[in-house]
Amino acid sequence: VTKLILSLGNVDPFELKGFSSSGVDDAIASATTALFAEYGDEISAALPVLMDIIGRSTINELMSKDSDGSESNTSFCPDVPESSKDGFVDFRDLFLNATSALKAGGSGDMPYGDMMALAKRFVDDELVAADPETGLPRVNSLLIGPLTEAQSGDSGKLIIAESLFEYSSSDLSTVGVEKMELSLYDAGMNNMDTVQYPLSVMVPSGRHTIDNKLTIGTSTMPLEASMQLAVLLSSDYFDMDDVVNLRVELDTASIDASIMAMLLAKSLMEFPLSDFGNLNCWLAMISVPELDEDGYSMSETVSLALAQLAMS
Repeated sequence: VTKLILSLGNVDPFELKGFSSSGVDDAIASATTALFAEYGDEISAALPVLMDIIGRSTINELMSKDSDGSESNTSFCPDVPESSKDGFVDFRDLFLNATSALKAGGSGDMPYGDMMALAKRFVDDELVAADPETGLPRVNSLLIGPLTEAQSGDSGKLIIAESLFEYSSSDLSTVGVEKMELSLYDAGMNNMDTVQYPLSVMVPSGRHTIDNKLTIGTSTMPLEASMQLAVLLSSDYFDMDDVVNLRVELDTASIDASIMAMLLAKSLMEFPLSDFGNLNCWLAMISVPELDEDGYSMSETVSLALAQLAMS
C-alpha cells in the first residue's frame, strides 16, 4: 500500500462512561471537553502524523508477513515461480478495457483477458453507482446494510461480542501494584451504511498502483465506534474495579488508500479458479525478494508496501 490518507470532517470529544461514581464520570467528561476546547486543533493536526508513523508501519508489517507466507496457510496454493519472462502485471491493462487502458498509459492489448475488467465494471455499476432513491452509493443498500443487519439485527451496526484484548499481571510489587487486569470487549460500530461520495474502488493510477477512496458518515449520522474497557487495579495507593464505556464519533470520515503490488503476470495467468476466494493464494503471487538466513530482504526492492498513511 503506497498511500493511505484518512481525513475527518469533525472529531467530537471522547466519551468515557461507566465508572462506579457519577462524580468521576462528570469530572472526566469536563476534562475531555476542556481538553478539546483548548487543544482540539492541535489534536486534529497531530492525527496525520500518528497515523503515518504507527498505522503505516503496522500495516506494512502485517502485509509483509502474509506476502512471504511465513505466517499464512499457503500450503495448498500453487507454487509461484521465482521469476517470470512475462514480468509483472500492469493494473491498467488488468482492470480497464482496451481503450481506457491505452489512455491511462497501458498497452491496451488486454494481455490478461477481460474477466477482471468486467468484474471492475460490475463493482462500479452495481455498488459504486448511486441509488436513485437515496442518491448514495448502492453499496449501502445492497451490501453493507444486509450484511450488518444479518450480523447484529440492525442495518449499519456491527457487533464484536468476544474479547479483543486481555492483560493480567500480579508481578508489579516493585511499583506498589499487587494486581492489575485490563480487558477490551463488546466492540461495535454503528452507521456503517452511510457510505457517500466521493467513492472509488480499484482505480489504476500507475503500472503497479491502485487507488481507492472511501467516504463514510454524515453530520446527522456519524460513524460511531465503541467498546468496553474493564479495569481492575489493586495497589498500595488505591483499589479500582470499573468498567468504562469508550465511544468515538467521526463525522464524514474519508480514507484514501493507494496500494502498490508487484504481481507476477505468469502466476496470474495460471491461477486456478478454485483458489479465487483464498486470500493467501493471491498474496502468494506477489513477488518475494530473496531473503537471508534471518528472513530479511537482501534487496531494497519493495513488492508490497504502504508508503503513506495520513489523517487530517
